[in-house]
Amino acid sequence: MKNKTLMSLLLIAALPAVAAVDNAQLPENVRVPPGHAEKLQVQGEGTIVYVCRAKPGATEQYEWTLLEPRATLYNAQRQVVGQYYAGPRWDLNDGSQAVGKPVAGVASPGGIPLQLVKVDETRGEGALRNTSYVQRLATRGGLPPTGLCDKVNERAVEEVPYQATYVFYQPAPR
Repeated sequence: MKNKTLMSLLLIAALPAVAAVDNAQLPENVRVPPGHAEKLQVQGEGTIVYVCRAKPGATEQYEWTLLEPRATLYNAQRQVVGQYYAGPRWDLNDGSQAVGKPVAGVASPGGIPLQLVKVDETRGEGALRNTSYVQRLATRGGLPPTGLCDKVNERAVEEVPYQATYVFYQPAPR
């Protein structure tokens, strides 16, 4: 357990001072509620996987539907520090994990929506221990494909590159 805690501290120490998020400058839907303090920022780079499916309740209408995200997480020195998956779930190399549910999102020009996630569960003693919220900010790419989605290519899968900054919060000390 001491080794995982040490790895966690080294992971955080490897991050240079990054400008803290000013929640007051963000759209209200994705602001972290009062009483939570920022603890970590990472850059996610990967793909959003979409599948062509029939629209529910519609006859002969199809749309690109989100299947899953997959991203590698980097610190400010471009060192790999973890992975991001559907869930949403973040796994760091220090053995810690955070899993949550999206509570709000807002459109972002040129990228997938900004998002606020309420963390339901954390595991491990590392940097994600006690995480309460995660914001997805500064998104680029990842929007649904523009290619044809119809009966002929139903179930076709497309991977669209994206980038985002993930900001992790914990309850603020009292």
